[in-house]
Amino acid sequence: MKQRAIPSHLKHYMARQDYEKYTAIDHASWRFIMRVSRAFFKDHAHAKYLTGLKETGITVERIPRMIEMDRKLRKFGWKVATVTGFIPPSIFLEFLSLSILPIACDMRRLEHLDYTPAPDIVHEAAGHAPIISDRKFASYLNRFGEIARKAIFAKEDLDVYEAIKELSEIKESAKATPESIGEAEKNLQRALGSVSYTSEATKLARLGWWSTEYGLIQRRNAPKNGYSWAAQSKKFKIYGAGLLSSVGESYNCFSAEVIKRPLTIECVNVNYDITKPQPQLFYVNDFKELENVIDELSLQLAFRLGGIEGLARAKRSGLVNTVELDTGVQISGRLTAVYGQRRGERGGVYEIGEPWQKGIDTAFAEFNGVRAERLNQKVEHKFGPPVYLQFSGPVQLSHGDRQLRGQSARYHAAGYGTPIGKIKRLNKCASELTRQDFLRLGFKNGGRGVIEFESGVRVEGILKNKYRMNGRNLVLTFAECRVYRPADTQQDELVFFRPEWGVFDLACGEKVTSVFSGAADRGRYLRDTSENRPQIRAQNSTWKSEDRNLIPLYARVRAIRERGAPISKRTEAEIQMVTKKLSESYKDDWLLRLELLELVEMMGREGAADQFFRGVRARLEVELAAIGSKNKTVRILIRRGQELISS
Repeated sequence: MKQRAIPSHLKHYMARQDYEKYTAIDHASWRFIMRVSRAFFKDHAHAKYLTGLKETGITVERIPRMIEMDRKLRKFGWKVATVTGFIPPSIFLEFLSLSILPIACDMRRLEHLDYTPAPDIVHEAAGHAPIISDRKFASYLNRFGEIARKAIFAKEDLDVYEAIKELSEIKESAKATPESIGEAEKNLQRALGSVSYTSEATKLARLGWWSTEYGLIQRRNAPKNGYSWAAQSKKFKIYGAGLLSSVGESYNCFSAEVIKRPLTIECVNVNYDITKPQPQLFYVNDFKELENVIDELSLQLAFRLGGIEGLARAKRSGLVNTVELDTGVQISGRLTAVYGQRRGERGGVYEIGEPWQKGIDTAFAEFNGVRAERLNQKVEHKFGPPVYLQFSGPVQLSHGDRQLRGQSARYHAAGYGTPIGKIKRLNKCASELTRQDFLRLGFKNGGRGVIEFESGVRVEGILKNKYRMNGRNLVLTFAECRVYRPADTQQDELVFFRPEWGVFDLACGEKVTSVFSGAADRGRYLRDTSENRPQIRAQNSTWKSEDRNLIPLYARVRAIRERGAPISKRTEAEIQMVTKKLSESYKDDWLLRLELLELVEMMGREGAADQFFRGVRARLEVELAAIGSKNKTVRILIRRGQELISS
């Protein structure tokens, strides 16, 4: 299966998995999670989960190596991109759109074994990867990335992302203090409080959360009645990575307190809190339903709508977006002003401001239910068409997502503007102007000519160059150029460009057909600007100085288990030594005690159930009960571990 190379600008966000950083405690944590998960999910996860683990290179005993997972995923048309922690949402979505699964190589700390809000190898590898082996789900995940990467963000969205990133990473840090966590929580609340509207990107994030992260699938011929845990667990199965990577929440999601709803487009109106268990979940009957929902949602996005509504969303976002014209010319930058043409007796050109934005919102609500291709026609009939677009720099001009020669973000570092629409008296777009048309407009022998749009906006200067593609003009370049709308009885002169500012590049186009997030040629835009330059940290380590002597004990128990040799006095002495050191120095470590209990039970089954092993078992069980009595979450984890051992 032929796969595209990873774009160079995405490689900047990739990291190296340092396998030697994983401690024996990390591997034991992974093993516990996977053993509990495998036992629980064989009955309660999508059928692809267990087979998907093997098919994607994930084993129970040790943390997987990314190089092996990548080799396995390539068979399904996917790749692995190793990352650390959070990466920008737009970058994450671009990876997915290319069928590349970003996997954070960090490992959660033992204290957060049941759940961590920070991306880690458990969530990404053991959560997302197995279900990708289902081709219908893989198709949806890829489709989700393709659509979501075009969704327009609000500036406040990025502030919330940074606050969530800060809080999650502080919580996962071994150096975290109650004070630092409290301050990060306040920062998150401040960021959430500053959100003034629900952006396209937020709606896509909600759909992703309720599907790829916390999605349920209804079993065929599932019982219709019953709200007990047993009844709910017989009705639904889990496929969302957030649930598949949380040994606690995956169990609790079947409780009657967690509301289950069919997944429809309405889920984008339901918010979520990444730091808390979810009070409701959404289910589908088949993964094909997921694509139906996202396709329905895509019809409401600016990249489908274009026109006035698309421009309004881009202007409101305050971030870099791309405006695509009907000629395919793409203008990427921060849209700062849109000028419209008044209809009716007053006429004239005016800058569209906040009152216009509110009017557009009202009009779109009024025309709710009208098909997308007619929606902008109705709104433009009410408010007039856009006739001039102004961007702040840096700005890039592209076509087909490839930057046009000489139209880089460095070249348009100070900003860019262009009129759009039909040429007056010629009734055609500037892209269709012929040699005879240019002569008729005065552009001959290096002389000055004038292109006047139906809006009254004029481009007056010396035509220096025509950038053409497929027999059409895409960009017209003018020297000594003045762009303006003359004064009339209705308004004063409007000047958009002056000769002293340099050459003027006119982007040829009549209408705005699409508006989407980010730059069109993202790699070159990011290369030419300082925006979003990644500062990728190295893989985190869970190592703590207080664990210096504990880690070798975990390694010793693993060696005994893997040795599988006949029981000997040496083995008894090793177990006795580890048990004693735990009792003396590590009174709250429950995981190694469970591993010891598993070892003792295994040896007991092999005929070594003498006084020594009975004594060790009793001691471990007493100590585990004491540890569990201090913390409910730990008590549940211990109980689930004991159930595994006794099964």
